[in-house]
Amino acid sequence: MVSSGVEALDERLGGLVPSRYYIVSGAPGTGKSSAALQFLGAGLDAGERCAILTQDDPDDLIAQAEFLGYDFRSAAEQDRLSVLQYRLDFAHNYARVAEPARLVDELHELLENEPQQRFVIDSAVPFLDAETASGDPAGTLAGLLERIGATSYVTLPGDVDQPQYWRIYDRIVTGAAGIFHFDRVEGQLRELSIRKLRQTAVSTEPIRFTLVPGTGIVEQAPLAQRHQVPDEARRRVVVLNLERTLPDDFAAGLERAYEVRTFSAVAAAFTELARGHFGALVVALDPRTPEAAFDLVRQIRDLGISSAIVFVSPRKALRATARARGLRAGGDEFLTEELHPSEFLERVEASRRRGHGQPEGSAAAESIILQPVGDDGAPLPIEEAELRRAVDNQIHAGSSHPYFALATFRPAPAHLDATWRALCGQLRVREGDLVARTEDGRITAYLHDINRRHVKELLARIRKANPRLRATDDVEVLTYPGDRAEVEAWLQASAEVAVP
Repeated sequence: MVSSGVEALDERLGGLVPSRYYIVSGAPGTGKSSAALQFLGAGLDAGERCAILTQDDPDDLIAQAEFLGYDFRSAAEQDRLSVLQYRLDFAHNYARVAEPARLVDELHELLENEPQQRFVIDSAVPFLDAETASGDPAGTLAGLLERIGATSYVTLPGDVDQPQYWRIYDRIVTGAAGIFHFDRVEGQLRELSIRKLRQTAVSTEPIRFTLVPGTGIVEQAPLAQRHQVPDEARRRVVVLNLERTLPDDFAAGLERAYEVRTFSAVAAAFTELARGHFGALVVALDPRTPEAAFDLVRQIRDLGISSAIVFVSPRKALRATARARGLRAGGDEFLTEELHPSEFLERVEASRRRGHGQPEGSAAAESIILQPVGDDGAPLPIEEAELRRAVDNQIHAGSSHPYFALATFRPAPAHLDATWRALCGQLRVREGDLVARTEDGRITAYLHDINRRHVKELLARIRKANPRLRATDDVEVLTYPGDRAEVEAWLQASAEVAVP
């Protein structure tokens, strides 16, 4: 079986069926693209060759993967990951190809030098937007998946039961090994439901999750799990030194604050760890050989132990991918020895109080700033300083919303109100979108959980609903994390303007 890259999904399914394709559906911002990136990341971690056909800019895709804890850039440079991008006129030209199978041949030739173990199409809409000359776009897509022969994810916006997908149902939907549908529940909480499955599963219960930077999709464990640790053991901290000894000042701080039990081998600590009677486990490891520590943590989580687990290593030789693997294995923090001892204690204490499965910025939390609305439910403008504060919080306060966009409109004075109304008609203010008007006539929108592709779709909807409105043509768009440096510069420039 093949790992999906999402631990909770693998636990339910036992993995994915090799060489079959799975449909991943859901509205923008629900997590389906993140699931596709984690699927590829799991393959790269396993040493497999992977490929993705995407509508996104490759730099944006690499930045999104990095945010989730995967180094796609190095994989692409090492020729272990192929990133193929749709041409802007793909759907237009595809609908006019006399022999659509030639497209399959071309794509297959691009990937045939080395067999691909994993393949993602994100999304399949350009294949399906228009009927081809042969009248069988779904058949062409199915032929491509068959020729590639990899375990594959195919993302589709919305729900496969919607009318626009009826004409592909027989060829694509019915042939899928499974359908995973993503929904937003409330706030930061999303849900993955298993709509269809052609394999035996341990469970098909939905997965409620948040997106955590450096880790990706993390199931929201029931709060009751925290009560499995006896009260008398909550202030107990187990220190396990694996090929590395916890720095003396860190160890001394723990000794002053907690009841500490220190071990230098897994065998010696086995009974203590298996009981789970501790508030936190601190694992000192060598970042060059972390696998033994990660395997141990997986075993602890398999036992149902919900105590916090904190990894500690020197910063030198620590790779971002190792940190991400540790968190995905079941760790709650990955700290470095360069921290000040007081900050180290604060981070351990925060993890101990929180327990496993309750990341900071939990599902119950909302944005610090929500767009005010009038009695009629229409958005009321906020000041740019408040917008800036909200964006700064998303970046620097541990938010679990990995993606957002900033769109700045500069309409002509005569079009200012019309642009405002058109934009507000498309906002999702209850889900975190924000919009500000400035004294110099700009309108800046913070678009929650959205990437560059979806901004283009939003602008297209505005123009379609307001065909006489030309002001939306002059738009500056920044996305995060793709334009991380530019967003930080925008924040800095705004802050300097705000200083009297």
